[in-house]
Amino acid sequence: MIASVAPLQTLNKVGLYLLAATVAVAAVTISVDQFSLPAPTAANEVAPHLRFGPKSFAAALELAAGPIALGRERVARAPDQWAYQESYARALMGRARLTGSFDDLLAARLALMRGRADAPKGAGPLLTDAVSNLTIHRLAPIASTLTLLDGAAVPADRGDQAEALAIRGDVAFYSGKYSAAWRTYRAAAQMDNGPGIAVRAANYFKKMGRFDDAIRQLEYAMKSVKAPTPQFYANMMLQKGVIELDRGNWETATRLFLLADATFPGHWLIKAHLAQMTALGGDLDGAEQQYRTILAKAGSEIAMPEVMDALAALYRARGDAKNSRYWSDRAGALWTRRLSQLPEAAYGPALEHELVLGNPARALDLARLNFAARPYGDSCIMLAMALLANGRPQEAVAILKAAEQTGWRTAQQYVVLSQASAMLGQVQASEDSRPKALALNPKAFDPASSLIWFGNH
Repeated sequence: MIASVAPLQTLNKVGLYLLAATVAVAAVTISVDQFSLPAPTAANEVAPHLRFGPKSFAAALELAAGPIALGRERVARAPDQWAYQESYARALMGRARLTGSFDDLLAARLALMRGRADAPKGAGPLLTDAVSNLTIHRLAPIASTLTLLDGAAVPADRGDQAEALAIRGDVAFYSGKYSAAWRTYRAAAQMDNGPGIAVRAANYFKKMGRFDDAIRQLEYAMKSVKAPTPQFYANMMLQKGVIELDRGNWETATRLFLLADATFPGHWLIKAHLAQMTALGGDLDGAEQQYRTILAKAGSEIAMPEVMDALAALYRARGDAKNSRYWSDRAGALWTRRLSQLPEAAYGPALEHELVLGNPARALDLARLNFAARPYGDSCIMLAMALLANGRPQEAVAILKAAEQTGWRTAQQYVVLSQASAMLGQVQASEDSRPKALALNPKAFDPASSLIWFGNH
């Protein structure tokens, strides 16, 4: 989700690299020795002394307002200065990483479009523009933008060149070309092996079912940042927790989410993961209260349709149709608005909303659009789920088999494949998929898994 990328509180050059990396946060077998990483440390390690950056979500949000106000003033006085448009866009993107605001992401896009239009040939906010398009899941324009960066009047420094190369790897990854993505990540790492490359590698390994390797990459990313902020450290704990969630280690995931919350208190997305873990533990009343508290504290300033959907699904699990419909309708209105703002970024979560709480036919339409925008493993699985919801299991099986051939390995794909095979009356095929899912996640078929709304993509 757009809202989960939160490694740094201001979008300087390092922050820009990490933003792109965590956005890309995502039969191929490649050794991790290429990165010369240290062995993983214990999951319950004590956070280092974090002296830099704001110490809480509220403080980070307050700090983010200053650069935005300055940027708005600059572009109002000198709208034809592309550098002002770029700095304003970066400030907006920095706040969006905290809040998930589509309003800020759209305003950033408009600023970058104006900046590029006013920049002389061979100049302009090219790398920032590529990161922005990656953030909103708009892959198509990125290659041509990076080609312009290659031929810029002022050559990019080595760090920017490595980041541009890594973004090309991201485009390959989200286009379903995993071998090409890995080769590109390796080439970028040889140029400048910073934390952003490791975060990308962690996402890659997670989706290939290589969880220990993914954790190692995040450990390396944490150690390679010389002045970590609480926000960066908490984001790493959050991502490690999601990996543990993916492999069914719910207790370990909870401990990591708690550590993230203690390190950078008040972040709504971390709180939402904790509420989810409360639900998975069987305390539905407690989870309800946690979700409601998140929404109450956000008020009207931060729209959270994901949290509303999670709460609606929780009410439905409890048989409370009235409250489920209330929160589902509120979330649906926000997804409709977001689809009109930045459609590619909204396809996936809006599809999940429709699939679980809305209209199956509408879910299938969105699933096809989502797959067209980013034809990679998660989009394949979501399309298969939408096909199942519309009574088309044979097509779902074909899509999932094709995804398996690419090396994609998640428990969810085998759960859906088992369900699709069962719908076709293929009992043995359905049974054959179960151990594959359970090998990746022993809780893959746990009924409580239906309450997982965060960290499943």
